[in-house]
Amino acid sequence: MQTPITLTTPEQHDFEDPTLELDERRLQRWLGELPVLNGAESVRQVLAALEPLNEQRLDIDKRLRLLAVYRVTVRRLYEAAEPLRLRQLPLSQQQRQAMVDDVERLCLAVANGFKIVIKELYVAGAQHQNKERFGQALRFAVEQLAAALLHSYRYYRPEPPLVFLELNQLYRLARHHGVHDLEADGDDDAPQMNLVGIYQAINLMALTDPFSIEEGQADQYFHVLSQHAAGARILPGNNWQGVPEGLYFIDLLSDSRPRHCVHLKSPVAGEDPHILDARISLHEMHNVLAAVPADRQRRRPEASILRALLPEVTPREKR
Repeated sequence: MQTPITLTTPEQHDFEDPTLELDERRLQRWLGELPVLNGAESVRQVLAALEPLNEQRLDIDKRLRLLAVYRVTVRRLYEAAEPLRLRQLPLSQQQRQAMVDDVERLCLAVANGFKIVIKELYVAGAQHQNKERFGQALRFAVEQLAAALLHSYRYYRPEPPLVFLELNQLYRLARHHGVHDLEADGDDDAPQMNLVGIYQAINLMALTDPFSIEEGQADQYFHVLSQHAAGARILPGNNWQGVPEGLYFIDLLSDSRPRHCVHLKSPVAGEDPHILDARISLHEMHNVLAAVPADRQRRRPEASILRALLPEVTPREKR
């Protein structure tokens, strides 16, 4: 018997909505004609099309093809909503706030589309017949959930509800089926990370105390962490040997953020406990920093990341 999955997705119906564009070429043309200088209006229009699409029952392959078209535009709008770029757009304060709010919804809407595919494949037991398709859907869902979480750090917003529960569950599913290291389909020229790389990078990002960093640095932090995430490992278990610096506790069945092991006592209780070992990643960042002239080191994002990921331990915490 399969373990049930509890991904949140919108209810679907069989009514054929005549307002939905289901032809990929026409959809691509429409998305390309969205107002370039009015990001808030572009995001609003994409949301108005994408959220009803998630409520429409569709063939899995058709949904995946449509989502592939939407992903390219969503990435562009997401990048335009980065704080420093958003200030450069000719928008009113109200329009800027609307765009910030709606970009999070947009990321979650794309994630919902891929989660629908994951649930349908899983319930039908079809994840075994086409592991690559299942793996790509898992990877894109993690990508979009991570983007929504990073967006909350950009603007000091509350983290999306259940985001860690779903990230943990999707990683767990991918690991169980051996598709966590599949590369993404190259639908454009943007660099791609596999699912485990995104998952490890966003967990490390959550450990950097992102709500306390300066505005505009969240994307920079995540970019640096993404470059070094491949050096990390996720190990089953709730205990460690030796010093806990560079080790972080994750419970794959929880809705909890990862935690610094320096603040915990081994073994740590959890339903599905794992350790994120980032010591190699941290060593790589230290080497990058060491190659920079001393007078510039404190201004590098690696310096702030290392201070956050290697917090000073009080004598009480060491015991």
